Amino acid sequence: MDWRQIAADFAFDGSWRDIYVLSTTLSDWQVVLDMVRELEPAPIYQVDGVARALPDRTEDAFESRASAAVLLSFSIGKAVLNCHFFAVDEIEFDLDPREIGDSDQYERLVAFMRLLGELTGKVVLLTPENFKECPIPRYSPDTRQIAWVPREIGR
Repeated sequence: MDWRQIAADFAFDGSWRDIYVLSTTLSDWQVVLDMVRELEPAPIYQVDGVARALPDRTEDAFESRASAAVLLSFSIGKAVLNCHFFAVDEIEFDLDPREIGDSDQYERLVAFMRLLGELTGKVVLLTPENFKECPIPRYSPDTRQIAWVPREIGR
């Protein structure tokens, strides 16, 4: 996909973009958490704003989430992705679309989506904030392809 064709999907409209992997299990989360643990620079894990060691088990992050604000942040190139451990049945990362400002950042984002799909064997969506029913692109592990759906202005 040509960056010029999709750049408008990252125009800042006051909202974030979300990456979703749906119908997940704790096993899916664990595979993703183990992958994130290996990233450079190292991810930052916080509980109520205090930096902590990234837990070995995903269950521990969800247990913390029951009584505290949990945040996992890491970089994919210039973009920072955030995870709040909202629900076991969907992995969600949010990002500031202004951080996807060129074809290099776009390629890094797509590579991350592919990796998520390959690790979990599940569809990965990039959507406007909180609109998982309106994917912009969709990665399918069956075809191993990203399908980009151009958005109309105002949508």
